[in-house]
Amino acid sequence: KTLTYYPKKIEQFKQLIFHFNNSDIKFSIKSGECSYDGKSINSRNSNVTVSLKNFNKIININKKNNTVNVQAGAKIKDISLILKKINYTISAIPGGEHITIGGAVSANVIGKDSNKIIGAFGDNVKSITVMTHNGNIGHYKKNSKIFKSFIGSFGLFGIILEVELILKKEVLVNQKI
Repeated sequence: KTLTYYPKKIEQFKQLIFHFNNSDIKFSIKSGECSYDGKSINSRNSNVTVSLKNFNKIININKKNNTVNVQAGAKIKDISLILKKINYTISAIPGGEHITIGGAVSANVIGKDSNKIIGAFGDNVKSITVMTHNGNIGHYKKNSKIFKSFIGSFGLFGIILEVELILKKEVLVNQKI
């Protein structure tokens, strides 16, 4: 049986990671509590899981720069509904109601409207904030050398905490029937 922790603040999260590393406790991270095929992820080699479920907020919507800063545990479905109200969307949105921003980035999933410009969800990412295995937190922009290491790496190089995504303005069509 797996013991799951649900930290509410970054400092609590850091303390858990520090404790697990110093105690040689193997752990896994989950955000939406599903993988891209809809099954719960649980490492066979760990009996401890840390959930990012409480890190589910929009930090900022910047209409001038067409970006949104979102915590990793936020569900794409919930973010999309909020953005739709102000006529924005995100490209390459995958299907599935429980997929989170962090999960979509760490798996670099493809979506229904993927194209040559935005081929996978990671192409939406302008910057990323991650915590490394030793608890250090770094913020990386798309032009930094290490940035691409976190996109599609399934958490191998760090745990995604927050993502700045490029928004797309929705085109409203007025149809008369």
